[in-house]
Amino acid sequence: MVAGKRFGRKPKLSDYQREEAVKRRTAGESLASIAKSYAVDISMISRLAPGYRAPFEAANTDA
Repeated sequence: MVAGKRFGRKPKLSDYQREEAVKRRTAGESLASIAKSYAVDISMISRLAPGYRAPFEAANTDA
């Protein structure tokens, strides 16, 4: 294996796009219009909302 190799699927949205999507959502724009502009599913945008806990984040709190 190559040192520093990242596994898994590449993210569909960059960090900047994620931040912009959250800002647009808090400004009141619909999930559908945001998702369409980034060519992703509505569920992808809904998971970016503040208060959403990533699945792996919950696993790390047991330690």
